[in-house]
Amino acid sequence: MSGMFAGKRSYLLALTAVVVLFAVWRSVAGLLDNTRIFDGYRWGIHVSILEIEGQGQAAIYTLRTKNIQKNEWQPAVSVNAADLAGSKAFKLEESLESFPADYAALSQINWAGPKAVGWPDENHLYVRHRELVHPINGKDINASYWGVKDRSDPLDLIIGADNSIIAAIDVSHDNIMVRRGFEAFTTVAKWQEKSVSQPLYGYKALPQHMMQTKANLKLATRVFLPEGDIKGPYPTIFIRTPYGISDLIPKYQQYAVRGFAVVLQAVRGTAYWDPEAKSEGDLELMVHEPLDGADALSWITEQPWSDGSICMQGGSYVGFTQWSATMAKNPALKCIVPESSMGTAFSDQPYMGGTYVEGGAFYAFWMKNKELLPGRTWPEILRHRPLMDLDEYATGFDISTWNADIGHSRNDEHWKRQDWLAGDYPRTVASLQISGWFDDDYPGTRSAWAMMQKRGTLPNRLLLGPWRHGYNHDRQLNGYSFGIEALRGDIWLIKQKWYDHFLKGVDNDATDTVVEYFVLGANEWRTAVAWKTCRLRYLKV
Repeated sequence: MSGMFAGKRSYLLALTAVVVLFAVWRSVAGLLDNTRIFDGYRWGIHVSILEIEGQGQAAIYTLRTKNIQKNEWQPAVSVNAADLAGSKAFKLEESLESFPADYAALSQINWAGPKAVGWPDENHLYVRHRELVHPINGKDINASYWGVKDRSDPLDLIIGADNSIIAAIDVSHDNIMVRRGFEAFTTVAKWQEKSVSQPLYGYKALPQHMMQTKANLKLATRVFLPEGDIKGPYPTIFIRTPYGISDLIPKYQQYAVRGFAVVLQAVRGTAYWDPEAKSEGDLELMVHEPLDGADALSWITEQPWSDGSICMQGGSYVGFTQWSATMAKNPALKCIVPESSMGTAFSDQPYMGGTYVEGGAFYAFWMKNKELLPGRTWPEILRHRPLMDLDEYATGFDISTWNADIGHSRNDEHWKRQDWLAGDYPRTVASLQISGWFDDDYPGTRSAWAMMQKRGTLPNRLLLGPWRHGYNHDRQLNGYSFGIEALRGDIWLIKQKWYDHFLKGVDNDATDTVVEYFVLGANEWRTAVAWKTCRLRYLKV
């Protein structure tokens, strides 16, 4: 009898243990089901992890961020939902800035029914743009892409069929928060392909160097090298700019962590706002860039960390420094990426169609840190004659750059030093040009493209969008809407593939497409395998 009782007791204890274990399992499973994990990626680099545990005001938000330079994850910080909005630790970059604080409100919206949703107010209209489907864990998952209509630097969303937030996308900057496991709905999956250099490293800064030129001037130069399980020498991404280099590495650090050296150089007469990295010499725009650029290319190839291959990048005047560097005919320069690039002095600025571009006055005064005299206004300044005296009339100073521009109103020997369009020699550099229909430097891109079609010996590619100077930011300009497709999230990836192809010899699709252009009115992208500078046709309306 006692044995029977003991057996029953053992059975009850075992059953109780099973129940307890089942309860614990349900609790853990419920916790897991109630935790959402989002991964942050910038240019395909994993930079943050956001965990949201619980619902509503009881939810706990935990964020970890990565120190890109050190390639190290920082300690996690946590906060409850009630304190989230006021926490500086949870402010992300650019258009993603308030995503953690906005997540709860976005999750409560019924995205399943309407075609448009006004959030956070009627001035931000989300429209259901296209339907998506991707296999996740062997099962097709359906979702919708919601874009913000007519906004600049918008934060778009991908919403699952179950009304869950799959991703928030800062399109202009390829800055993404995506639910873990759903990367296929974003550019992240393409960044992670084996044909793309992966961000496996940190980087280190070498001491600032004053590079000696043949003109007996020294140019401030900063070098950043990959650091970690990698050995040089390295291919180089090179930027020459008049706008300062001290704070520029965050824009280009993604190349260092992918195994490239990054070289930043201040041109002669560096902008006044970067005194810590100021080059010698007076700012005399355009004319010295070919010789100084040639000296810089040679200097890079002589460094022990350089493998002898270089590509350049940058926008506006920094595009001009690339084209002028090609005049050196240095075989080390494999490719360039001119973005919204200036053209030569008489194909774009300061003279267009033989006439001085009035915006040149503002630029000359700004670069020299000369403010307008009290009471002076731009309308009256631009009406002042003679032009040679306009600088003194406007600012009270005799400005050397203004004198040089106005004193050489013909394409004389002063300007011919910088004319990279001239000459019938082969252009043995690959160019990826990016510009916009409304870019005030589009004439520079147009003339450069025509020249490269005639004399280029390597692949050239053109991306032309409905953009102003400083591209890929706006879905409307001056009240005219270009639609959701006006912005592209793949431009940084395209540039990366360009460098991988020409600096590392990667066999990828970088050169498959010759031209991608946005058709105004139809508001859609089209491709072409050839491209000639188009002529305008005027229609009666």
